[in-house]
Amino acid sequence: MELQYINQAQLKQLNDILEQSGVTASDKQLHQLDGYTGLLQKYTRSLSLVSQADINMIFERHIIDSLGVLQLLNIKDKPSFLDVGSGNGFPGIPMAIFLPGSEFTLLDSSEKKTAFLNIIKTNLNLVNINVQNTRVEKYIDGPHPRFNFLLCRAFKSLNECVSLLKPLIDKNSTLIYFNKRSGDLTDRYTVYPQK
Repeated sequence: MELQYINQAQLKQLNDILEQSGVTASDKQLHQLDGYTGLLQKYTRSLSLVSQADINMIFERHIIDSLGVLQLLNIKDKPSFLDVGSGNGFPGIPMAIFLPGSEFTLLDSSEKKTAFLNIIKTNLNLVNINVQNTRVEKYIDGPHPRFNFLLCRAFKSLNECVSLLKPLIDKNSTLIYFNKRSGDLTDRYTVYPQK
């Protein structure tokens, strides 16, 4: 299979993580991820999506970090996810690509970033994504569905996320906080509450 933005070494790394998570990638999903990577590179300068230092490291620093969390999740049925402060779509979009039966709500207060997320949703035909342009505080105060997983990556500190999202955390939901990128993949995430 020929991909434009993902090389063979990256493809092997991706397949290893997905295999460890019990997820099998189809050609369609790999092409969607490749398309997402290309659109990130295309729009990053005009929309400040990824720092210039990270532009050549999108796969290693963002995609692998986003999908590594799948190893921790016990995916049953078709869970729902809320990606808080989704920004450029990490971790929600890569996860939505490889978990097409799950519903993802991508939440961000920036109009330009949610416009980008809608471009991705349309171009990649990701029907399992709902993009919301609002502040998390306002979203929590309004009517909203319950979520099985709340995702916080590059948003706020762990304590701030727990405090802010407490109204959404119940016995059926889990907050996954993405720590700084260091060490083993499983050390990169904090699960709240511990179950």
